[in-house]
Amino acid sequence: MPYPSTAGELQQFICAINWMRESLVDYARRVSPLQRKLDTALASTRRTKRAAAGISITLNDDERAAFDKVKDKLASAATLAFPDDTATTCLFTDASDVGWAVIVTQVKNYDIKVPVQDQQHQLIECQSGTFAGSQLNWTVIEKEAFPITHACDKLDYLLLRPQGFRIFCDHRNMIHVFAPDEHVKKHIKGKLLRSAMKLMNYTYVIEHIAGPQNVWADMISRWAGNHDPVATAIKRVRAETPGEPKQHGETTEGGNVGGNGADHLDAPPSRGRQLRLADVRRHQ
Repeated sequence: MPYPSTAGELQQFICAINWMRESLVDYARRVSPLQRKLDTALASTRRTKRAAAGISITLNDDERAAFDKVKDKLASAATLAFPDDTATTCLFTDASDVGWAVIVTQVKNYDIKVPVQDQQHQLIECQSGTFAGSQLNWTVIEKEAFPITHACDKLDYLLLRPQGFRIFCDHRNMIHVFAPDEHVKKHIKGKLLRSAMKLMNYTYVIEHIAGPQNVWADMISRWAGNHDPVATAIKRVRAETPGEPKQHGETTEGGNVGGNGADHLDAPPSRGRQLRLADVRRHQ
């Protein structure tokens, strides 16, 4: 398969592999360079096939490497199992500073005496993504809760099982937030409360799993956001009108405070003086 030479060809390739994203491990990170290339090419035009077909692009070395890796991922895509009502469904979630991951598996003849990582798992679903915009400012527990609520929103057809499902996460506080209960927990507020209420329609058991044992979810969540964040510096500049009187407490050019040539603070102007100053400015 040759490298795409137009934005239309790249758009078609990304749309095609998007149908296979559920069986491609580390999909978000691999496709990210190609998606940024497409967004840059279509930034000043409409995102239609006709407009994209007329825009020529040239992939750099990193983008060519990403293109080749995506093709390799397609060749070695993981085989997804068909959901079995008699099997135990397991939901593994994890989040890093910039990415999240959701993995759904099923285990036939699940044994509670055997550690979950030693069970024979069949892959059903694999999703990952990156945090963007205001999501990057979320707290750690909010980021850890996001993949759980995302799975309940998007994968309800897999999680609504006759015998329920099991949630495994490596953040202990999630146990107290999402522990099944008939009542709303008083110590949970705001966004976490809304997240916990989304799971009230499900039958599930939530368990803590050690970070080193949560291998796949931890690895994909870190890979999904493996990029250098863009830092934005904001500087506030105040413009001063020539001839405008100094406000109380400002430093004059001589370094004195108050503008009267003495190293002390002036008393705030009275109400009458403020009105007179306003009249003078109005007639100037």
